[in-house]
Amino acid sequence: MDRLLRGGALALLSLALLSTGCMGGVKLQVLASAPVTVPPSVQKVAVVDRSTPRNAGQGFLDALEGALTGEDIMADRDGAQAAVQAVERALIDSPRFEVVGAPGLSRRDLESSPDDRPASWPLIDRICKQAGCDGVVSLEMFDSDTGGIQFPSTQASSGSSSQNVRGSREARVTVTIRFYDARQHQVVDEMVRRRIDETFTAEGETPEQVRNNLANVRSQLTKLGQEVGAAYGRRVAPSYVWVSRSYYTRGHPLLQDAKRHVRASDWAGAVRIWSQLAGETGDPKLKGKAHFNLALASERTGDLDHAVELAQQAAVELANGRARSYQTALERRRADARRLDAQMETAQPAPAAPTTPQPVQPTQPAGRGPL
Repeated sequence: MDRLLRGGALALLSLALLSTGCMGGVKLQVLASAPVTVPPSVQKVAVVDRSTPRNAGQGFLDALEGALTGEDIMADRDGAQAAVQAVERALIDSPRFEVVGAPGLSRRDLESSPDDRPASWPLIDRICKQAGCDGVVSLEMFDSDTGGIQFPSTQASSGSSSQNVRGSREARVTVTIRFYDARQHQVVDEMVRRRIDETFTAEGETPEQVRNNLANVRSQLTKLGQEVGAAYGRRVAPSYVWVSRSYYTRGHPLLQDAKRHVRASDWAGAVRIWSQLAGETGDPKLKGKAHFNLALASERTGDLDHAVELAQQAAVELANGRARSYQTALERRRADARRLDAQMETAQPAPAAPTTPQPVQPTQPAGRGPL
């Protein structure tokens, strides 16, 4: 694997934050492992929506339900589409998978149904044959439930325009998503009937203004669809996250000098100063601060083994909770790095029959994203 991706992945960006007390602060963007490890043979993935009813009769029942409950009959469809798009975006943003376009199959071809039955393997094989993929992420069910607008009894009864009126409406979606490994004919992961709830609120001088100010049902369910889709994408694909870190800036004039280098994104200059302080004999607390800051510099470059060693030295020399907490955070990141390395492995191709030698094309680094 590319050296840059080791150790929970390279910290891609660092932004200096406002100092607090004797500490400066930065944010690092790192690649974190996913909760679910997908077999390395699955590299190309198509995302499909099987939640759509497959016959006109079921569509009529859905429309009737919407009319009786006051829900927008297209709200579920908008929410489902938002969920699929959010899954695709999460997979695209991760360096783990290549997302390919799903074939334009009809609802009947996709074996869509109002429940969340798994897809048949002939269907998965057909999708992957047409799309050229190894796996399929399928939205199997998207069901919603929204209530009416609720007002506090005292506000609803007064009808006064002298004070703001607050109203709320609850929305809920229930989703099933499965990840199919087309090569092994295995369901790699399934999130069955995951429910997400949210209460939307608005204010106005009158209850009628509140009704007008509240987002409509379709936009609310679209928002929930985006949230649940993005969450599932992070569940199966390593994703970039921000972590906050602090470093010592006081206790010696050179620490202030190093802070200016960090703010100017001159980490090499800061490391030279911290290394000088770490090598001096004398105050162990000062050496501990230098080792603490050098651990941050090593974490930033993805060298987590060295970062843990430096943090351990700092924890001994400083003997405070901050140093021990940072050591623990680095040890957790190192453990996550090992999991990430396994998830980012590329499957070895099966041996092929001898052919005429072809020129070897240069490979691209496994990592993607802002550098």
